[in-house]
Amino acid sequence: DALYRRLEYRRFEIVSRQQQGNEAWLGWIMGVAHPRLAKPVRVEGATRLQFDAWGKVCLQHDYFDLGALYYEQLPLLGRLIHAIRGRLGARAG
Repeated sequence: DALYRRLEYRRFEIVSRQQQGNEAWLGWIMGVAHPRLAKPVRVEGATRLQFDAWGKVCLQHDYFDLGALYYEQLPLLGRLIHAIRGRLGARAG
């Protein structure tokens, strides 16, 4: 996948698991390093899995904040995103 081609490393830490019937959810933290990022980044996410009658994975969906992973790491765009999130958070509270 083009999104992950130039990563120096990608690591997952599973932090939670839940299974009911033929469906399971994994909560995880992904750590990545990329040559264009100033420092490694950690992003929380989740994976939904469904299993067929033989116990093999037949569906997988990953959910995570792509903005936190990449866009917020860019100098100008990152500052803008942080400012917007700060304003939204201030209004919500």
